[in-house]
Parts: sequence; structure tokens; C-alpha cells
Amino acid sequence: MIGHETSGDTEFLAVEQKNPLRLAPALSTAFPRDANYLPATGLREAFDAAMLLGMPLLLTGEPGTGKTRAAFWLRSQLGARLLRQDVKSTSTGRELLYTFDEVARFRDAGKEGVRRALIDYVTFSALGEAIIRAAGPNAAIEPIRRDAKVSDEAFGRDAAGLTAAALLPGDAHFAWAEPEHSVVLVDELDKAPRDTPNDLLAEVETMAFDVPELGVRIAADPARRPILVITSNSERGLPDPFLRRCLYFDIPPPGKADLARIVAMSVDGVAAGTPLFESCWPFYDAVRNLEGIRKRPGTAEFLAWTSCLVNHARFTPGDAISSEQSVVDRVAPTMVCLVKTQDDLAATRRLLEAGTWGATGGIAA
Repeated sequence: MIGHETSGDTEFLAVEQKNPLRLAPALSTAFPRDANYLPATGLREAFDAAMLLGMPLLLTGEPGTGKTRAAFWLRSQLGARLLRQDVKSTSTGRELLYTFDEVARFRDAGKEGVRRALIDYVTFSALGEAIIRAAGPNAAIEPIRRDAKVSDEAFGRDAAGLTAAALLPGDAHFAWAEPEHSVVLVDELDKAPRDTPNDLLAEVETMAFDVPELGVRIAADPARRPILVITSNSERGLPDPFLRRCLYFDIPPPGKADLARIVAMSVDGVAAGTPLFESCWPFYDAVRNLEGIRKRPGTAEFLAWTSCLVNHARFTPGDAISSEQSVVDRVAPTMVCLVKTQDDLAATRRLLEAGTWGATGGIAA
């Protein structure tokens, strides 16, 4: 149970202390991550096939089913570095490799005595950094044009003989690192403009990309290719040429048995067979299947809800939710964890009060 602090008529269970304010540890930190993640049946094999073929793995599924966490789990299984890129609605293919801060460069150009190397304005994104780390710090920096040379202005010093170590000046350890495989997570690629996925095809296949602002081409041995995990909520379709170059796996919502195992790793004492889980499961399943519901709750919402029932509503694993008014009054405030719109909240409250969602695990009809 988390502690609480009372002030006047207001009680916040999340506050352990005031003056200075100290909050209780976030309950979500106990949710399954990395090694405790429970992969869906077939996901391990899908990752293995993607690594064997050297192809990206595209993961789809309802929000909250664990697509993003799957990449963290893979990282923990392989002992590899994870590099993450959160895609935005404006993300371009270049921005998935690197960004160049034109605004900062323009601002510095107007300051007397300020002269920075161009590399200081470059930030490599997850895929770009993965290719650099695959090349290793001793890889030669090559000009884009073979008949040209890398400008001294690019790195603020004589560029002759520079290696890839100069590309990540903020990482002091990179200069002594070995070439490595990385797990690259490109999260929610379906948010990006339609042409963005296609813009990555050549770079992913050749393990090379250009940075015109520096006048350099960065290339790595395809044998050190990153393990590329791409997630999509299917908000919009991805281009066919891109899909042909990916493997595909859809993560289904977990069934009752798997969800019980996930909850048992996250909420103390709540597991299959306990009255709390056995009453929450049919209610959760009924909410997911409510006619007209706008956003069906997923695994993440169920974890948050059961955790809140225990730590906020003070249910024990031996308690069951029901349609009794005294129980409804305790459960209703926790519905903010389960549903995400006002209409869904009202429909869920009516369902709880009606008691028509099952008759097992101590549920009152």
C-alpha cells in the first residue's frame, strides 16, 4: 500500500510527505518491463526470423498490448543497446536518421566571436546512431563526393584522417567501443507522412546514409545491421513497397490466463484464482465488448485499474468487485484508469451498477 498525507479536507494517497513534497513511488514502475515482459505466442519466433533475414519487424496491435515493450524485452534478451525514435506527424525520413539545427546555426552566425563546428548542430536519431555504432569508432569518414574532401569546418579541425568517433562527440566511451548491433525501436511509424517509411528503404538495406550538411557519407558493414523494430497502431496504412521489405506480427490482446500472469508480476497478491482478479476479468471483458465503446481498454489499462483498486480503493486480493452500491462507490473513482472518454465512462458506470457482466468470482448480480 502507498502512504498518504492529509491536509484539511483533502487527502492524496500519492503524497508521502509535504514540506518538502515527496510523492510515493509511481505504481507503474512495477508493471512488466524488459525481462518480466510476457511475449505473445509466436513473437519470439517472429523476432528470430527478422534477425535471421536481416529485415525489419513491423508490430501491430491494439494500443496497450505491449508493442513498445516488446522491443525493450528483446533488448534484455540480447543484452544489446536500445535506441528509440518516437515518430511524430511531421517526421521525415531524414529526421529518423539525424536532424540539423538550422535555427541555432543561424543564431550563432549573428554572434560575434562564436564559431562552432557543424557537427555541433547535428543530432543523430536512433537509426542513424545505430548505423554509426555498427560502423565502429575506427571507421573512416568519407566525403559524399569522391573527388572532394571533408571540410575542416564540419568538425572544427583538420578533417584528414578523422574517423567515425568524431560523429558522436558527446559519447566519450564510443571512441573505444567495438562495432555493435543495436535494437532500434521506431515507435508509431503510422503517425508519419505517407512517404516517410519509403524514404528509409535504401538506408536500411545499404546500411549507409549521407549528411549533406557535413559533406560526409556514413556507412557500416551490413553484417552489423541493427535489429529494427517498428510499431504501428494502424491509424493509417503504410506503403506497399515498405511493407514488402518487412516481416509482420500482430500482437493480440492477452487472454484471461496470460493477463492473470501479467497482473501477478505487477500487483502484489492479485493472480488467477483470487476473487479480485476473477471478478475484474469478466467486467473488463464486458467493457471491451460494450456496444459503441470508443476506446476499448487494453492490457495497460487493466494493469493500471487493478493496481489502483488495491492501492487507492483499498481492495485486497480476497475482495471482489460487485454491483452492490457500497462497492460501486469504491470502484467508480478508479474507472479513470480503464476508459478514456466521458461517454465510455458513463457506459462503464452503468454496466457496473447493472451487475450484468458475469456471475463468477463473487460478483453480485
